Amino acid sequence: MNQIIRALCLLTVVCLSGCGAPAGKTEKAPAGNVPAWTFFSQENGNLVSNKVLDVCYQPFPDGKSYLWVATEEGLARLNGDKWEAFTVESKTLLPSNVVRCVEVDPRVPSIVWFGCDGGLARFDGEKNQWMRYPGPSVRAITFQNQVLWTGTFGGIRKFDGNTWTDFTRKRSGLLADEINVMAVQTDSLWIGTNQGLNRYFDSRSYWDKFTGAHKVVDMISGNIRPMDGNSGLVQNQVYDLLVDGQEVWIATGGGLSRFSSANQTWTSYTADHVTWETRDGKRLERPVPGNSGLANNRILALETLNGRLAIGTIEGLNILKGTTWTLYNQKNSPLPSNRINCLELSPDGLWIGIENHGLAKVVF
Repeated sequence: MNQIIRALCLLTVVCLSGCGAPAGKTEKAPAGNVPAWTFFSQENGNLVSNKVLDVCYQPFPDGKSYLWVATEEGLARLNGDKWEAFTVESKTLLPSNVVRCVEVDPRVPSIVWFGCDGGLARFDGEKNQWMRYPGPSVRAITFQNQVLWTGTFGGIRKFDGNTWTDFTRKRSGLLADEINVMAVQTDSLWIGTNQGLNRYFDSRSYWDKFTGAHKVVDMISGNIRPMDGNSGLVQNQVYDLLVDGQEVWIATGGGLSRFSSANQTWTSYTADHVTWETRDGKRLERPVPGNSGLANNRILALETLNGRLAIGTIEGLNILKGTTWTLYNQKNSPLPSNRINCLELSPDGLWIGIENHGLAKVVF
């Protein structure tokens, strides 16, 4: 996912979303302004697989651009109106056809990095040159100044161009070794795991840990016990991060959180949901009203959208503008599935990776 494009487009999102308590109204897709949808799939010859895991827009100074699509069976690249396939079998140096993330190198626009099962790959389109870096499976890639960071199933790795440095839960302040996402905020690195959120300051080797209130099952009694967190993080499973200046948006398995580094405050947005509690030895479900128009609390992707925030959930695509929430799902749009795996904005529109149904492009 192209972080440069994200940063430029996100400048107005925080202002439009308001600074007070989460509130707003939910609207159906507006009938008077019908979005234009285009779909791409393995069946129509565009993709190597319909299981899209990431999408990345690669612009060049001369106006040319590519769109990279990472799937479980290799890469697809959109070059103008032509689709090209890149797989282990097609003489690339991909460690595996399972490509989990893609990131353009901000230092050299012709270079793209791919996180795969089995390690990392780099492709320089200008030189038509591949390089492979075997290692643990890579789930996240980001850059901080001249340093490459990768998030893996076994911690995070730092590459300064010559040396790899590994950080694991046992050897650092990481909350967990399984990394879902990373994002850079000035001099700090944000790291999303299934056990909460880390912030790491590499210049002074300092770790922050942010966890939300959660519940655990007592292995002896079977009772559910509440556990306090140390922050306003709505839930500890962090799936995506979006950074703009002093603001960090956090997509979790239990809703959407926003953290302000300037005043150290948290704001959370949730959908109606059910929670479990133990009473007299019995597990009971308790309905909990949400405080927003979120379609579902499990959020897998975040992206900017011309002053709005696009939110990919397992029950459809939410668009947040100010305090107004708009929902697109199978009931009111051509979406073939409600589960949104990834989002990427390009000048052509918003690209949406859809669970087992390929790729969509929507122009609002």
